[in-house]
Amino acid sequence: LVSWAAFMVLTFLFTAICERLATGPAGSVVLFDCNTLHGSGSNIAPSPRSNLFYVYNHVDNKPTAPFDGMPPRPEFVAERGPVEPLDIGPQHYGARH
Repeated sequence: LVSWAAFMVLTFLFTAICERLATGPAGSVVLFDCNTLHGSGSNIAPSPRSNLFYVYNHVDNKPTAPFDGMPPRPEFVAERGPVEPLDIGPQHYGARH
């Protein structure tokens, strides 16, 4: 449980500094950095709501053993096999001169 004082501080920080609402029609997609403080309300629709989470890391940023002694995430969540970087050349956007 969060103390009342901590709740009030977090509420103030959220409303005064960082509140940004992402809204859109059904089927919209929101992309954001995984370190962004985020959340969503309860699903009040009669149909289920699905979430997809894709995380891309640098090839050197491999999963390590959990720090808390818990078992590692399953293979379908955190790939631990050999990984090779994509061979992607420079990208050019917009008009070329």
